[in-house]
Amino acid sequence: MVREVHRSPVIPGRDAALAFTPGEGPFGERAADLLASRAGVLETRFRRYDALVHDALKLRDRMVLTHGEPHPGNTMRTRDGRRLIDWDTALISHPERDLWPLDLYRLRWRLNDVAEEARRFSLPHMGDDDAFGWTILCDTVNDL
Repeated sequence: MVREVHRSPVIPGRDAALAFTPGEGPFGERAADLLASRAGVLETRFRRYDALVHDALKLRDRMVLTHGEPHPGNTMRTRDGRRLIDWDTALISHPERDLWPLDLYRLRWRLNDVAEEARRFSLPHMGDDDAFGWTILCDTVNDL
């Protein structure tokens, strides 16, 4: 899933998140209510994301090798200093990709989380690990 997030500017499940149909299970209706109450915000954030992608694609000449997840958990201290490890998400992209908490890439992660969890609750679900997904959905949607 992580590779897919970085590979394409398309957010899988985007349309389903914007036109949500609840699946059978303990979180389907709650997800429908949450997404409906924040529909305007979601649409605005997806439009902002589209504009950022449009601008970024004009700057292909700036692309470099990027790590994709440069956070403290992906570093190791060596005798020569800190090194980035865990390069399974490496891609040729804009340098800002490694600054994902900012603008396009941060927004991409957040909207992808919304789409992914909306997809979960549009399908039949039992509630096992869905409570964690519900927390992610609520926190992310309310933070947009």
